[in-house]
Amino acid sequence: MSSNITSPKCAKCGSEISAGDRFCGNCGAKIEQPGEQRQSEKKQPASSSGTICPLCGQENPADAASCSSCGAALNSGAPTSAPKKNRQAASESVHQPLHLLQSWKIPAAIAIVFIVALAIVRFTQKNEPAAALPGGNQAAVQNQATAQEEEALQQAIEQNSKNDPALLRLANLYHDTRRFAQAIMMYDRYLAINPSNPDARVDLGISYFEMGLVDTTNREKYFVTAKDEMRKALTYNPKHQLAYYNLGMVNLHSGEIEEANKCFEKCAAIDSTTQVGKRAQQLIHQHSFTNPS
Repeated sequence: MSSNITSPKCAKCGSEISAGDRFCGNCGAKIEQPGEQRQSEKKQPASSSGTICPLCGQENPADAASCSSCGAALNSGAPTSAPKKNRQAASESVHQPLHLLQSWKIPAAIAIVFIVALAIVRFTQKNEPAAALPGGNQAAVQNQATAQEEEALQQAIEQNSKNDPALLRLANLYHDTRRFAQAIMMYDRYLAINPSNPDARVDLGISYFEMGLVDTTNREKYFVTAKDEMRKALTYNPKHQLAYYNLGMVNLHSGEIEEANKCFEKCAAIDSTTQVGKRAQQLIHQHSFTNPS
């Protein structure tokens, strides 16, 4: 009895292959065995109109409200929340008219920030520009360096509570990072050892001034203390230009225009060519123009 069974052939090139071959001897194509084919068919999901859970992949009825496997909320295949970008765009669209009506506030806010930035000048301010670092890591590196320096200074003070250079440096560090309450504490500790340092007195006064700008409830008290510290600095150095300038700024924010102008005049008289001297002259001119006597 003759057999009508034909030899299997390669699905890619049509060459005859043996039943146990894994690869075609002619073209090298992989031969899928019958068992493997059935297994791969099992892996293919059957077409269904049901809802696939986006969390665990479980198929659920089309009208199911939650996944029968993991309990995740289902919403007919739609995501449970809009992408952040779309929500932001929707929010901007809703508030667009208000934004346009109040667009004048943006330059006003920038101007206020600029004025406050010019309001005070610390004696220990460094004018050297920071070197740019690749990848936008300059701020992170600076923050890490500041944290390391702060820790080292604290350890030095713990070892010697009268380490006045460490106290002053830590006070300046707190001031530069706008932690004014801590700066005041450190300046006080330093000045208890070196009361005649006019620079530290001015910086202490600036710290009180900054506290008053933030704490409106105690503003008057902070401003009064700021003025006292700057006047003390002038008793140790009557020609301390920054003391006069910052004392003028505190008076200006206190509404005492005449006293502010007197301080600015003395500041400019010491040296009108410095940045502080030029700024003092500008302020005198502005106040004379807006408040003619």
